[in-house]
Amino acid sequence: MGATERFYSQIRQPGFCYSLLVFLAGAILCIANNKSLFRSYSLSEWVMIYAMVGAVLILEYFMFQLPPEGNRQSMDSSVYLAATFAYGGNFALIILILGTFVLLLYKRQVEWWKHLLNFSTYTLMIYGANFTFHLLGGTTGAFDIRHLHAYIFALAVYFFCELSSRWLLLLPTV
Repeated sequence: MGATERFYSQIRQPGFCYSLLVFLAGAILCIANNKSLFRSYSLSEWVMIYAMVGAVLILEYFMFQLPPEGNRQSMDSSVYLAATFAYGGNFALIILILGTFVLLLYKRQVEWWKHLLNFSTYTLMIYGANFTFHLLGGTTGAFDIRHLHAYIFALAVYFFCELSSRWLLLLPTV
């Protein structure tokens, strides 16, 4: 089977088209909203970025098992959500970019397109939660109990985006 035929057969699979759509949406959102993404951060902000990247990598390395056998879960979403609430969505995206780059180099057994799909999914989740949080009156910084509804709805949007993206990838191919 030639390369063209293999490529054509991959494109015809619904899972491939969905993965490509998620990747393009996440990549476009990341590029379109990078106005202040690469601004100059202070030394203390870079220390916090590297500490959070380190936390993401540790949480990615020490995954916990879920029943039944073979299901594993990482807790790196907690770092992205904490960064989103405390420092903003662009700060969380910097952590995501650096963490994804390190994982791309470290986990070479995972195919590169899966890293990019994961990056795009997290980008959609982070910006969805950040948008919801600010739309409902939440303010970046210290926890404020007066905006508890904004935190709850932002968490709900974050996990809804994650579950919907993971669930749609599990749909059977036709």
